[in-house]
Amino acid sequence: MYISSYQMHNVLADYTKRLEKNRVSKTLRPAGVKSPVDRIDISVGGKRQAVIDKVAANIVDRITRFGPQDDMDREIVKQLKDEMGIEEKFKDQDPVEFVFNVIDDGSDKTTNKLTAEDSSVLMKRLEALTREAVDKNMV
Repeated sequence: MYISSYQMHNVLADYTKRLEKNRVSKTLRPAGVKSPVDRIDISVGGKRQAVIDKVAANIVDRITRFGPQDDMDREIVKQLKDEMGIEEKFKDQDPVEFVFNVIDDGSDKTTNKLTAEDSSVLMKRLEALTREAVDKNMV
């Protein structure tokens, strides 16, 4: 599975923030006070699901902002197109509307628009397809 540099950067930035926060909280604590044990055990499945959700959210954001960039993005968008029967337009779209083209059996093209509320169904399905693709590609 290919992991882009910005995803690694995000993980490292988050790790750095957590280390910094921990270091600062230790220095502000009075000398005689011990820190409470803050430990949360998350199952392996829960950790995996958290990683899948975070990576999927990043991919959905990238697809909606810049369009499909690599093979996995294009496959997810193709699957969305096949399931929903629409030709999507992710880049340069009006933030209030979702504009898409429908091509029928006679190769006639019709442009349609959905309001932001109506397009939430498509976005939820895009997120679900992305999670499935990330889950399938994780080793």
